[in-house]
Amino acid sequence: MKVSGTMTKEVVVVDPESSLVEASQLMSDLGCRHLPVVQDGELVGLLSDRDIQRAVQVAMVDPEDQRPVAFGLEQNWQVKDYMSLEVETIEPQAELIDVVNCIVDHKVGAVVVTEASSKKVVGIITETDLLVVLKRLLLHEDDGGLHFNKLAIKLGLGKVADLLSQSGI
Repeated sequence: MKVSGTMTKEVVVVDPESSLVEASQLMSDLGCRHLPVVQDGELVGLLSDRDIQRAVQVAMVDPEDQRPVAFGLEQNWQVKDYMSLEVETIEPQAELIDVVNCIVDHKVGAVVVTEASSKKVVGIITETDLLVVLKRLLLHEDDGGLHFNKLAIKLGLGKVADLLSQSGI
């Protein structure tokens, strides 16, 4: 299974100069937790809902006496000041297991899909996308579980796949 068949292709991106308030509202409106940050057509970072939560937590405490002082986001806070600069990326033709390994190994919630020759964003794949694939496979929605059995063998879960097949799952 290839990344290109599972990734979200119509990715909404944000500019590093955008306000954190705008980005937060965009995430809320779209029901997403990750926004690739793009400048001049190239990926420069990733903003997650956790980045926004951290910004609010820092703003809530006075640095001198550690007392709460403010709640919420300030309009002048910019995405570039809170985004993650280290972004996990993958190419669309990569195998889905490569994304799984990346998410597990790096403990991230999303991997940005970029063209091989550039940093141009062509998609994003999240933990939720992978869970949807797993659900389809477990429910045999694609091909009677053939993909799941192949995936289980690749992951070294052949015995688990056999048990699932025997039990009719």
